[in-house]
Amino acid sequence: MKLHDAFNTAAAAALKATPNRLLSLFGTTRSSDGLTLSPDVRVSNVAVQLLSEDFSDHSPPKAREIIEADSRMGAGPTIKVGAVWDDTIADTTVRIYRPEGFTERTEALPTVVYLHGGGWVAGSLNTHDNTARFICRHAQVQVILVDYPLAPEFPFPHAVNAVATLLDDVLAGNVVGVDKRRVAVAGDSAGGNLSAVACLERAARGVGQPALQVLFIPVTNLAEFSTGSYREFATGHYLTLKQMEWYRGHYTQSGDDLRDWRISPLFAPRDLLAKVAPAYVAVAGFDPLRDEGVAYAETLASAGAKVSLTVHPGLVHPFVNAFYVWREANEAMWQAVGAIRFALGVTA
Repeated sequence: MKLHDAFNTAAAAALKATPNRLLSLFGTTRSSDGLTLSPDVRVSNVAVQLLSEDFSDHSPPKAREIIEADSRMGAGPTIKVGAVWDDTIADTTVRIYRPEGFTERTEALPTVVYLHGGGWVAGSLNTHDNTARFICRHAQVQVILVDYPLAPEFPFPHAVNAVATLLDDVLAGNVVGVDKRRVAVAGDSAGGNLSAVACLERAARGVGQPALQVLFIPVTNLAEFSTGSYREFATGHYLTLKQMEWYRGHYTQSGDDLRDWRISPLFAPRDLLAKVAPAYVAVAGFDPLRDEGVAYAETLASAGAKVSLTVHPGLVHPFVNAFYVWREANEAMWQAVGAIRFALGVTA
């Protein structure tokens, strides 16, 4: 293990072991609308500002290295599941996780297709390995973690098209080990964006929807960075306005229409929004993306789609990778697991 990783691991363990009542002695951070940043998140925020590099100061390859290293701090020790292997679906590399007791690959299981975050530029099978394991173990479902093509080497719409093709195979029953009647698509940040877009794209083609879409801290509007949460949390809370501009600059190209719903699902027409899968939307109180996630949930509801919205008041953007160190992030992931189990009819 590299020295940097060893330090991060030790720091994460120390933070996890310290009660929030003690951490709150270091001060309190409140938002303009009265939300309070969780004490363990606040301490992490301070440490990141002092010790971490801003990946948006670097090229995409170097940024990926930084994000890979940072992702390992918050997810904790490797969570045990029944079986894990790498495979290919529709020419896209995936990693498949099966829960304990279901190691036979041909047995059809309820399945979550998971699309990792990372601004369409970073993130990987490794950054979200423990996130996938958490969902697999606790929801008792198979997880297909997708290594979709990244920008700038493969800008929009490469990832959108790859996900659409892969979902076609999964939902058509062409993937061994998948119960096609019980499939959810899920993702965080850029992966939440791709999950929402995947459901809209299927609605546009008039083909079947998954049973559920789980949208963690989703990007829904790349056309405008002007919401109240963008203004208030532009700096100092993990994800920044500068970083979002960096992501957008690499993912999209000069000729792209940023209000195209395949880029910004918030601008999808009402008739498509009404036809998508039921949505579970979870956002963080101290995240520049908070307001657009809320707006997307409200837009879905106004169009007649089924939607559940949860605002986790004390969290910041990358909580799906930080459930080991942040208590509220752990609770948030357990709530999502409950939604997945309910939607996919898991009773074990």
